[in-house]
Amino acid sequence: MIINPSLLNANTYRIKEQLDQLKKGNITHLHIDIADGHLVPVMSFGANTVRDLKKETDLVLDCHMMVEKPEEKIPAIIEAGADIITVHAEATAHIYKVMQKIQGAGRKAGVALNPGTPISMIEEILPFADLILCMTSNPGMAGETFINSVTKKIEILNEIRKNKGYRYLIEADGSINEENISFCRKAGADLIVSGRFIFDGKIEEQLWRLRMAGEAK
Repeated sequence: MIINPSLLNANTYRIKEQLDQLKKGNITHLHIDIADGHLVPVMSFGANTVRDLKKETDLVLDCHMMVEKPEEKIPAIIEAGADIITVHAEATAHIYKVMQKIQGAGRKAGVALNPGTPISMIEEILPFADLILCMTSNPGMAGETFINSVTKKIEILNEIRKNKGYRYLIEADGSINEENISFCRKAGADLIVSGRFIFDGKIEEQLWRLRMAGEAK
């Protein structure tokens, strides 16, 4: 289980300090939400943020593209140094072409599903995906609650992966804390995105609490 802190909840005025604290907490990945204000009702980071972070840290930069027409914005994110680029199945009619562009640049390509989007929408691209991201809350709004029923989707994706021998990792993202992380882990999630829970307290202590809860039987 890889804990993947969300930059959206970090203190940007203390980002160097907080990156150091994440490294001390044995974090290897950083989740970066890139939102254009259209696919979701907020705007967040862009290519410049990814580029700046690439200079500051060796963490794996996991970019979640919450944007319309991601095919138009991906070249800049690739150039900026993203390691994993995930696009929403709901955002483009050319998902396979987008994945080819990402993988052709030597990066990992992921596909994200909103809570209400069925797996059947991406069934044809599962053999080629490096990562499937399941939103466990409605994206783009602060204070959304964890949707427990999405863990069933994670279970199904995990079963498909085992039965078909597919290579994709499963990522859970949305309102995850010490009370619900074990549901995601037990369902089969490999990466767990958490933001507010990690950054609202002492980072190393919060990471420890999250790991202990996630590893509970």
